[in-house]
Amino acid sequence: MSWISLYNVPEAETAFATFSFENARHHEGIASWIVAQGGQGSPGYVLDPLPNFALNEWLIRHQAVHNVMNAALGLSGNDLTVVDFKNKEQLASWIELHAGEHRSAAQVSGAG
Repeated sequence: MSWISLYNVPEAETAFATFSFENARHHEGIASWIVAQGGQGSPGYVLDPLPNFALNEWLIRHQAVHNVMNAALGLSGNDLTVVDFKNKEQLASWIELHAGEHRSAAQVSGAG
């Protein structure tokens, strides 16, 4: 799998687990590329697994990782801290924004 799988809107717990794993894996690849280019790596927050009991905290940590990634790659980003994972429309919109940032990061870094 690759960052492309981040466009899949998770509906079941297993799909959320796959999203969480693939998201963290792609962030690690991008951070490694940034460090190899002499940049500052990721804040090192744990992004996998996605904690059902602390989603707001995860969203804040995840946003911090995106902020560092986007700054290092010269990309603009979105506010990814606001989403109701139980609202299918909000989740689908969030997934689109989030995956779009990963697509842009992959295009700049070559990290698949």
